[in-house]
Amino acid sequence: MFGICSRLTCRYSQPIAKPSTLAAIFMDTFQIALIIAGLVFAVGLFGLIKKVRLPLRTTIFTKRTFLIFGALLIVAAILAQFHIFFRGYWTTKILIWLFILAASLLFAFGDRAVLAKPLRILAGVVFYFPLASVLWFFIVPFMGPVLSLTIWGHILGDKDDIFYSDNDLRLQRVFRGALGGLLDHQTIFRKAACLNLTKEHCR
Repeated sequence: MFGICSRLTCRYSQPIAKPSTLAAIFMDTFQIALIIAGLVFAVGLFGLIKKVRLPLRTTIFTKRTFLIFGALLIVAAILAQFHIFFRGYWTTKILIWLFILAASLLFAFGDRAVLAKPLRILAGVVFYFPLASVLWFFIVPFMGPVLSLTIWGHILGDKDDIFYSDNDLRLQRVFRGALGGLLDHQTIFRKAACLNLTKEHCR
């Protein structure tokens, strides 16, 4: 561990930028979440009202894509329990967005003839999630904003969290939620040959 920290000290001697205040980070995150929630819901609502439907083959393709992204996110969640992650800061976040997009297309525009009821319910939950997360921000005292900001803070990410990255290591701060905030120490991700990283801490 000492060797890794020393290596980063040698290879990245410039001072690390001071993080923005948590309040500013949270409000920026919430504003972006509000815009995304509005766009997703508006497009989906148009499809539901106008009863616009995708062709059968397109619906089947979207359904398979939705299930594949869901399976990958389940794998990512399991690996995270062992401090192993898909390689790349944005990889899991992109998977989440693709999952939400596929669910929204499936629920709002999918051909109902090839969608089983449990799948429609699951896609509907994902479709309404962005709107629900914004609503409970205002409706539920304290825990509403905490939960909303925590979820969107993890999903959106911030490129400024990354202080250093090369082919072997990545040094970044980690968002722990609205109550946990950003860790004062940096987290080192050691890049493996496959699609995962291991995590250690360097204070």
